Amino acid sequence: MTVQATLDAIVGKIETLAPTASPEQAAYLAKAFESVYGKGAVQELIDEGSNQQGLLNTEAQSITTQFNNDFSLGVNWPAGQTVKQGLDFIRGMEGLGIIGTVTSNSARHNVYSTGEWSSSGPWTTYYNNWQDANSRIQGWNMFMGDGYPEGTSQRFWINDHDSAMNRQKEYAHQNRLGHSYRDFFYYDNASTNNAYSGITLRCLPIRNTTNAPVTVDITAYLSCGINAYGGASLSLFTPNAQTYAGATGGVWTNLTTYASNNMNWGANGSVLVPANTTVLLMATSSHYYHTTYRFKDTNYFYGLPTSFAVSNGLVCDLVMLEALATARIDGDTYTTANPHKLYNACAQVYGDR
Repeated sequence: MTVQATLDAIVGKIETLAPTASPEQAAYLAKAFESVYGKGAVQELIDEGSNQQGLLNTEAQSITTQFNNDFSLGVNWPAGQTVKQGLDFIRGMEGLGIIGTVTSNSARHNVYSTGEWSSSGPWTTYYNNWQDANSRIQGWNMFMGDGYPEGTSQRFWINDHDSAMNRQKEYAHQNRLGHSYRDFFYYDNASTNNAYSGITLRCLPIRNTTNAPVTVDITAYLSCGINAYGGASLSLFTPNAQTYAGATGGVWTNLTTYASNNMNWGANGSVLVPANTTVLLMATSSHYYHTTYRFKDTNYFYGLPTSFAVSNGLVCDLVMLEALATARIDGDTYTTANPHKLYNACAQVYGDR
């Protein structure tokens, strides 16, 4: 989207909101625009929307001062860095088409003949199609970077080979986000049954910016092994509160699962996002045996312009994306996992909403 197109959209938004918007709401639009394009572009905005000039000049300065000097987030920002440069910059990019995910993967400690997980993960039997609660607990901890979060000398169960991804952010170019037929080389005794080869866990935070629930189809391609141990799935976490800080729990829902050899399985899930709420969509895939010591992994979302159409009010939650990549959660163990605590951490570090 060009600067002018964005400018026109924001001017139109201000004109629409002007009769009922508070000064703070209108000023926030201007400052979000400034975060992305700079003060020069905001001056264009002021010139273009002359009927808002006094409001933007006076109230924007007031709100900026309030944010920078008296905005209580419980965050100790580094010297020279303001709240505006952190929180507001991230939020200002939402709705501009940016879509990202966070990804972790594991080779299941694969070595020739010995050393694999077999069917047991960090705690107990692990199914990569996330068909049961115990698998989701182990899978979430591994996705967050440590399958044994309270551990000392135990394995991490993730990030265990030279092509590993550990809470790595990736962004969409246009229609797709992820990777296809990604090549892995590791000595492995799974041979052609793919039961215990490597796994990939990808999380997409989806926020509903409207005051009503929105249901949308999300599509993906995922690689899969011979059975549920090496399965694939789309699973959804929905918190029990609208705000980050208010979450005290939540529910996992398996949208679709697969458990049969396939290098490029087409997955489709119907995602329900409650009003003014962020949900977490997890795509799990297994590394498909290709030839001796070589495995292929497919794990990507596609159809993003349709899933995140402007008309449906869904955006990638860029604030939660940062939390997925950076937050540290106290209290989890290898037998417990609490995704809602990520929401609480997001509120503490990046601000509640």
